[in-house]
Amino acid sequence: MSLNQHQPTRELRSSRKNKKIDRNILHYHGRISKKQCRHNGWKSNDVWAFIDGGCVGMCGQKCKDCWKWVCGDCCVHTGCLRHDRFCTASDGSGSYSNNACSTFRGVLWDTVTDTRRDC
Repeated sequence: MSLNQHQPTRELRSSRKNKKIDRNILHYHGRISKKQCRHNGWKSNDVWAFIDGGCVGMCGQKCKDCWKWVCGDCCVHTGCLRHDRFCTASDGSGSYSNNACSTFRGVLWDTVTDTRRDC
């Protein structure tokens, strides 16, 4: 058996909906989280409810991939929450393929703060 077979994978599957989730999410959410939120981010005390809700407000591709390079963690942020709302509200399809979504509206532009990124 090779060493690679013993390495933990970066993703795991939620047993409720059998979807892939980024393991890093578990470190930031839940009643006893291992890591702290940064840049005014906040966590969900119920990690599975957060995942079942699609990780709305976290930077990344729903729960499948947390983009820590955007806001520095896997927490919920004001700009990311606004961005997710723009992505689904602009065309109503929820496909994340509209112009507001692809240009990071809410995080990089049309922000509510005067910081470089609205995290």
